[in-house]
Amino acid sequence: MKIKKLLLLVGLISISVFSQKKEKSNEVFISREGINEVVNLIPNLNKIEIYNKAVEWVKLYYTSSSDGLTESGIRDEIIDKYIEGEKIIISKNNLILNRKRANRALFTDYLKMNYTLYLNFKDGKYKFTLIAKKIWSYNSTTGESSHSFNYLYTKKGKPNFMMKKSLIEANQTLNNINLSLLKYISKEKTKEGW
Repeated sequence: MKIKKLLLLVGLISISVFSQKKEKSNEVFISREGINEVVNLIPNLNKIEIYNKAVEWVKLYYTSSSDGLTESGIRDEIIDKYIEGEKIIISKNNLILNRKRANRALFTDYLKMNYTLYLNFKDGKYKFTLIAKKIWSYNSTTGESSHSFNYLYTKKGKPNFMMKKSLIEANQTLNNINLSLLKYISKEKTKEGW
């Protein structure tokens, strides 16, 4: 009897843990292998409606200054392609993933990456896929250097102690892009624009 209760308890805990992981499945994060893809559900819209709202969002979110330079003076090129009702492809250079100031130091460290965003549409959902091959790190003592995503992790697969905060901030930046699109598509039109 005790064994059955124990097995039932273990089963319930496993289901609970699995359910919690599944709830977070729409979060974008960087792993050693790269960036995961996310499927966002929009149950009340068909794929054309989702696509059209995504096109509006792209035009609002992906803007660059007239000379192609960001505030920091870094070239910020945006290339976009649209396949009507099916797919949007956006390539962007120099996304700053985080800014970290060292205590009592005069330099700023940051991580940045160039990426391509693929948005694919189906009725009631869209897939958000960010592809980036490398990240760049910069600090005033070592300059800028290119890395694979392994740079952020130890050999055992845990976040590198020195990069843990940067990784958290980078994941937040990527999630903010996904959540911005999700909120834009999900917002309902109100009467008379209110």
